[in-house]
Amino acid sequence: MRLRIKVGIVSVGVALAAVAAMAVPAQAGRIIPVGPPSPAPRTHITIPGPLRILTLGDSITEPCGQTPPAGYCAKLGALLDQAGVDHVFINRALSGTACDYTASHIHDWLIADHPGLVLLDCGTNNVPTNQATMDAMGEQWRTIVEAVHAAGIPQAGSYITFSDPEVNAAAGRSWLVPGEINAQTVLRTWYNYEIGFPTWAGAAGFAGWADFSTIPGNRTYLRGVEPNGSIGGIHPTQLGWDTMGVLWYRSLAVNEGWPAIIPQPCGLWGHAPVAGATVPAYTECVSTS
Repeated sequence: MRLRIKVGIVSVGVALAAVAAMAVPAQAGRIIPVGPPSPAPRTHITIPGPLRILTLGDSITEPCGQTPPAGYCAKLGALLDQAGVDHVFINRALSGTACDYTASHIHDWLIADHPGLVLLDCGTNNVPTNQATMDAMGEQWRTIVEAVHAAGIPQAGSYITFSDPEVNAAAGRSWLVPGEINAQTVLRTWYNYEIGFPTWAGAAGFAGWADFSTIPGNRTYLRGVEPNGSIGGIHPTQLGWDTMGVLWYRSLAVNEGWPAIIPQPCGLWGHAPVAGATVPAYTECVSTS
């Protein structure tokens, strides 16, 4: 099978297209997207060599920068190796950061790192609790994806994982899951907004979209206690990392020309947490831990 490996380069000195201004009025507690169309992408330049995968996000993505790559990049990398896709991970994720950190650096990173594919998983640390913070997260997320799109680089986004409600209750974090639901709403709203423009249709907008919200927020998939002894409930176990890696690969395989080498993980929630989101098929596991 012939694989289509796309690698892009953003030339130094070539200004990235300006991100369209955004105005988001509040109405009945909902986000109402208003603003001009997103910029059309420039011609995507391909260069020889491994697929340079730029990973963006927070502590859930940060292990991708380890040697060898850890976290979900370990499983994703193994699947890419199995598929015969030569690749290298370039990590810019930083623990404790929200989408604003990535938004403030994305233009410089695209120029410096020459990615051929961008993976974005941010919003876990935004946990917006009101309309103003939801609007701010939406503006930050849109700044990121529009910069990547304007550079003509394939990208994939995601719904974020949910934390463990039981651990949250013990830790006094009753506000966390409601904030995560708001973050999912922001991601859904602006994802649908962007793909509504012709230049964002199909793979031209997003080469993949991983629904991490379907990963159960329990101690099968999330660590109850962190390695340093602090309370957990947020960061994945090895099974959680592996599940994220599989979901990334499967979401990208068709548009990137990768072979279908792994089935949908079993045991995921058979529903999505926000109205209007795609409801994935539920595959029951033969046994659970």
